[in-house]
Amino acid sequence: MKLRGPTRIGFALAVLAFLSAGPAAADGPVEAALDQFESCNYPAAIQTLQAARAKAPSDARVFYWISRSYYELRDYDNAINYGDAAVRLDENNSEYWFWLGRANGGKADRERSLHWARKTKSAFERAVELDPKNIPARRALIEYLTEAPAFLAGGSDSKARENIQTLVSQDPVQGNLAWGYYWDEEKEYDKADAAYRQALSLKPRETEPYFEAANYYRRRGDPARMEAVLEAAAKVDASDVRLNFYRGVVRTMAGNRLGEAERDLKAYLVKICPRSDDP
Repeated sequence: MKLRGPTRIGFALAVLAFLSAGPAAADGPVEAALDQFESCNYPAAIQTLQAARAKAPSDARVFYWISRSYYELRDYDNAINYGDAAVRLDENNSEYWFWLGRANGGKADRERSLHWARKTKSAFERAVELDPKNIPARRALIEYLTEAPAFLAGGSDSKARENIQTLVSQDPVQGNLAWGYYWDEEKEYDKADAAYRQALSLKPRETEPYFEAANYYRRRGDPARMEAVLEAAAKVDASDVRLNFYRGVVRTMAGNRLGEAERDLKAYLVKICPRSDDP
């Protein structure tokens, strides 16, 4: 299942979480691994983390970051194995369960497996149970409940709506984005349009909501609205490299700005540090 929600974790927050808990024996090597992860050198991060694991075999954070690194390499089997180890060592960590769910979801998609789909749902549910304010986990659960077949894989339209209502009360921007996603899936495009407009009318302070809306307008074949959303995103953070990608897309869609599109897309390819959630 390709998630559309706010799945990019703030790296600084993840580092703070690492530094604030757990044994210190592996802190130095893992800090080095986090630098490697941030620069998208995932094989080097894994190598550094494996050395840290030998020194601190009970440090759940080490297993978590190994899992995250394998996930970025699309090696879902190893991501699941190390993610499972992380939640065994720290079973009440919502973030660990969320990323284990994502690894399960990657395997479910690749193998078209109902078994792994159900494990995906269970992990997302556990993440939300442990931390009801884990917005990426709740968004992931909403998407699963909306997309998955009810009888075979545990999808539920009513539970998706309940979670969206909860999310609206927690974070109106994310709640309206979730409604936009939901109505898009239901092919109720007038309602989806209204939800995305409402989300952006709240003036989000991060670029993620704007890009999520841009993706919606891209799928709807509406370059004019997509470009307006990108202009708003640029006012929030003009340095976000993903602006180059989306500008390239919208100028390609326009059909008469192909030179500009080529320039923007080349700039994106030069600057981007590839991550699973980036275009």
